[in-house]
Amino acid sequence: MKIREIYIHGFGKMRDFSLTTLSPTITIFEGDNEAGKSTVMTFIRSILFGFPANRSQENRYEPIDGGAYGGSIVLEEEQGTIYRIERLGGGKGKTSVYLEDGTAVNEFHLDRLRGGLSESVFRDIFAFSLTELQQLKTLQSEEINSYLYGAGMGIGGVSIFDVERKLLHQKEELFKPKGSNPSINKTLKTLDGLEIEIKRLQEENGTYNDLRKQLEQLTAAIKDNEAKTKAFEEQLRLYHIAERSFEQWKELSRLKEEQNLRMVVTTFPEQGVLRLEQLEKEKRELQALMKDYEQEGIKLEEQLQRLTLHEDDTKRLQMKDRVDQVISLIPIMRKKIE
Repeated sequence: MKIREIYIHGFGKMRDFSLTTLSPTITIFEGDNEAGKSTVMTFIRSILFGFPANRSQENRYEPIDGGAYGGSIVLEEEQGTIYRIERLGGGKGKTSVYLEDGTAVNEFHLDRLRGGLSESVFRDIFAFSLTELQQLKTLQSEEINSYLYGAGMGIGGVSIFDVERKLLHQKEELFKPKGSNPSINKTLKTLDGLEIEIKRLQEENGTYNDLRKQLEQLTAAIKDNEAKTKAFEEQLRLYHIAERSFEQWKELSRLKEEQNLRMVVTTFPEQGVLRLEQLEKEKRELQALMKDYEQEGIKLEEQLQRLTLHEDDTKRLQMKDRVDQVISLIPIMRKKIE
């Protein structure tokens, strides 16, 4: 910004003072001691940032002879817009901002015209007195140093301190060592949760592999038991055949005993030839059945020997007793047939 005009209503010993012919490039104020050079500088500083507080040890430059306190300055921003800044009254003063045509605008335009500079930076770099320069104390401020560093880099009114503060704020929005809301902290928390989930899934995968192996073993055992079940079903079928034939064998034995008891036949029995043919037929059937029994008995013994120890012991003993019974009947049946 550029200072175009200065109007002092009352400030220190100056009253109704104005400067309207300031150079657009540079203006030098020259005068004897107590001529008012420092007063004009302090006035500009006060209009831009406010008068010192009533309790402040700084000189407020209140009018010596009373009357209106304050004044205004006309500023031109880089784009060419003209503003008039007026500050009047006690305390830090009432501030008003006007356009060139007198239209009042919001005070935030003043903040923009100051380029984001704080009062201390403006005082220590652009508006310092000889006494303040001799003290050098303010030049130790981090804010001042960063601004001077920025000026040396050719970046104008940009404050390295503000940039650093802004970057630090952005950094804290991204990550805090003990924070939970910054985005990186949330992402890290999510990653921790994913790592836990991955570990859990890996453990479940190991359990899955174990269960799959057990399933394969059980499937193989089921197939083996199905084969054994079919073998036992065949054995039971043979047992049922033997059980049905046993009743026929008992009837044949009874008939043979009756035949032996008839030592003398005085009369030929009624339908004797037919009954004899029937008996001969049953005899042939029994002989054939005896042959089958002998072969089946051998098979049953072999199957019984192959039975695994995992089968029901009670069932195994019952089957063995049945096999022994069938085999023991074979010689008896042979003797009866003969």
